[in-house]
Amino acid sequence: MGERASLIEGKYELVARIGEGSQTLVSRGIMHGAAGFTRPVALKTPREELRLDRGYLAGFVAAARVASQLRQANLVEVLDLAKDEAGLYHLVMEWVEGMTLPAFVRSFSRQGADTPWPLVAAAGVGALRGLAAAHERVDASGVAAPTLHRALAPHQILLSVTGTAKLGDLGLAALRPSRGRLAYAAPQLAICRRACARW
Repeated sequence: MGERASLIEGKYELVARIGEGSQTLVSRGIMHGAAGFTRPVALKTPREELRLDRGYLAGFVAAARVASQLRQANLVEVLDLAKDEAGLYHLVMEWVEGMTLPAFVRSFSRQGADTPWPLVAAAGVGALRGLAAAHERVDASGVAAPTLHRALAPHQILLSVTGTAKLGDLGLAALRPSRGRLAYAAPQLAICRRACARW
């Protein structure tokens, strides 16, 4: 990764793999524009075992379309959906300089200190504001079309260096539930009911 000759759609450069989940691989990238313009971005790509699953890929594209309609300061912004020469999709998102909420809490634990409650509360309020914006989404025709997370976990709350809490993975979490995320699943799902914005 990192070779300019292999830019995705002529503008996205993969720099380094920074993480992976049960469904996607996450990379740091650079978006290149005219006159030397650059911008750091994050790219999510389906894991290899899902790349031939047509149902999953259709859901991945649909989730990207929905997520791209969400604009709110506490949500990680989806910028683009790119496709490389091999036909592999890459979800392009804003790069959040900072750390996850669990990493933030661990940074205090390593020093033998408790995480200050005002900071934790602020992160929680930020995440809830992001969820509220997703729940209040309306489609292009003005009809209510709430976007539900369904499996919100602490590591999906990012804390930027400017102090803003940003919620990620909206839409993607619902594509293929992971057994490891049952502790964070919407409670309705445990009793075979549809998830809704109310719970």
